[in-house]
This record gives sequence, C-alpha cells and structure tokens, in this order.
Amino acid sequence: MGVFSLLASFGGLMNQVSKVSNGIQVAEFAHLTGKFATWYDEYPAPKEDRFWTAINTKVSDLTSKLVVAINKSKVISRLPEADARRDAALTAIFSALEGYSRLPIAEKSQAAAALLLVANKYRGIARLDLASESAQIESFLTDLQSDEAKAALKALDGVSSIVTELREAEDNFKAEEKTLTVGKTEGGESATEVRKTLLAVVNDELVPYLNVAVRLDSATYEEVAKKISHEINEANSKVLQRGKKTVSK
Repeated sequence: MGVFSLLASFGGLMNQVSKVSNGIQVAEFAHLTGKFATWYDEYPAPKEDRFWTAINTKVSDLTSKLVVAINKSKVISRLPEADARRDAALTAIFSALEGYSRLPIAEKSQAAAALLLVANKYRGIARLDLASESAQIESFLTDLQSDEAKAALKALDGVSSIVTELREAEDNFKAEEKTLTVGKTEGGESATEVRKTLLAVVNDELVPYLNVAVRLDSATYEEVAKKISHEINEANSKVLQRGKKTVSK
C-alpha cells in the first residue's frame, strides 16, 4: 500500500501535519527545524525507527549548514558597516589636521603641518579595494608611531583619540573579514541554497513519513507529531500574515 493510500485509510486519528510554506524566511526556517532536532531527542521511542532517524539526521545536518550560511550572510552584511567606520575615522583625521593647520597658533599649526606631511601619502585610500585599504591603513598607523608623529599628536587635542578609533575600526574590520573566511570554509553554499534543500527534505520526506507513522502507531508518534504540526502551522500563519500586509500596502 502506498503512502497516500495509507493516509486515506487512517484519516481519523489527527489532522495531517502540513507542509512548510515556501514563503518562510531563512532565519525562521532554521529556528523551526532546530526545534525538530530538540524534539527528536526528547522522544526516544520513535528513534528506534531507522527511517525516522535517517530523515531527522538529514534535517539536523542541513539545519546546522543553514545556521552557518545565515551567519555568513550576517558577516557579509556587516563588512560595509565595518569599512564605513574606518573610512569615517580617516576622514576625521584629515579634517582635524587641516583645521589645526589653519589656526593662528604656531605650536598647533606646525604640529598639524608635520602630521599632514605623513598623512597626505594616504589620501584617497578609502577608494581602494578592501584588502589594499587595510594594508595602507596599517602603514599609516605605523608611520604615526614614530617619535616625531607622537610628539606632534600630543600638541593637537583630540587627534590621538581619532587615531585610536582608526586602529579599533581596522581591527574590527579584520575580525569581520576573518569570520567571513571561516563561514565560507565551513558553509560553502548560500543560505538560500541550503534552505531550498532543507525545505525539500522537510516537505517531501519528514512530513509525509510522519503523517503515515502517526496513523500506524499513534502511541509512539502522536505527541511529537502534534508539536511539529503546531509549530509548522504557526510558521505558515506568519507567512500568510506577511502576505496580507504586502497586498494591503
């Protein structure tokens, strides 16, 4: 007897577990299937079913991949922000030095002029590619560590703190870049690609199998089926609500 014949034969025990809506967002889906893994561990009896275990292993492995891919996407989205922070610090340094250089106070204007001789070598580095900009920022910061540069910085209130901000911004950028590299190594596929594969496993394997299993052996499967059904319905409801809001706009 096929799967759909079994479903028809045992239609009276509980409502069928619905498939997950194709409109579910990536992060929502990872959260949903993460719960599936928790409930798999909470209910030992179904774990004796090797087919159920195999399906859940697939879901768990793909959920882990999806989380990695989501984290990778978050890092990508933070890189422009991290780059903007260091660009802002560079702009602030040049603005401060140019301002001080125009002051009618010899000590301030001379110190600013001395530092501009160093800084002018690095004008325009914010327009370089990300890696080249990092190299140039490191070189700039090294130049600002010379005894002459340190002495000049002491004469200019506030400029040292902007240099510190540039150092921190560059360190932050490198940290984000490193996390991105790790994400690529561990993840490989994009979040969208993993989501598509996981959705197919849930809708074409887990849900149909669970609908059959709960009708054949309700004592073993009914509790976990109810939990999964409830969570899928909640997730699908959110998708539906978003759709209604979009139409009403």
